[in-house]
Amino acid sequence: MPITYSYSNQGEDLGYQVPFNFNSLSLHPKHKWITAHIGSVSMNFSPYTLSGHQFTGGGIDLTPNGAWSFSAMSGRLLKATEDDGDARTQPAFDRFGYGLKTTYKKDKYKVRLIAFYAKDDKNSLDSIPEIRNILPQENFVLSIDGEVKLSRNLTFAGEHASTAITKDLRSPSSGGSSKFSLANILLNQKTSTAVFNAFKTNINYTIGKATVGLGYERIDPRYETLGAYFFNNDFENITINATNSIF
Repeated sequence: MPITYSYSNQGEDLGYQVPFNFNSLSLHPKHKWITAHIGSVSMNFSPYTLSGHQFTGGGIDLTPNGAWSFSAMSGRLLKATEDDGDARTQPAFDRFGYGLKTTYKKDKYKVRLIAFYAKDDKNSLDSIPEIRNILPQENFVLSIDGEVKLSRNLTFAGEHASTAITKDLRSPSSGGSSKFSLANILLNQKTSTAVFNAFKTNINYTIGKATVGLGYERIDPRYETLGAYFFNNDFENITINATNSIF
């Protein structure tokens, strides 16, 4: 059972408030194919869903013998932090998140489905600091990706992620969005709800010890997930890659 503990007096010396703790304790007990994560921990599902965001709660990885594997998490992503008038303070609502990742893997193909949901408690602050652009939000992300061997030397992989994010939970309900999205059909849509998509694919061909590949990635403008601290968006990437084993 690995134990990780981090202590710092930096938080006391800042002079302003932040919505997370500098001190953390995490336990990672493991038994056969079951691994738990308890305390202040982080997990990675995919770059478009849950990616390294620290939370206080619990998670689990199940990797039994066979084709199926599962991961899940639940916990507080941000703690309520009032706006005290200091420009350096980072006000935030209590934010809780929940995630599930399911993978089915065989010799020639793999399929993975990820769902992540996060919501702010709009009653966790005495006053909403709208002038700081801090509003209660809600987010639901769905991602499906897979990999398949088209032949002995040719491999194709791709991922499509869809995020539906409500920027202000106080806004009135709307009739829904006409934009295609995997996530918007499961979120209670409001006038401040928007949906965005991310897409990534690549194909690789192996020739002896060398591999050549072509990749394409596109992320909508304003794509965002509450499961990551920072996210690049509004771009297209076309990549060509080649690798070779010399020795």
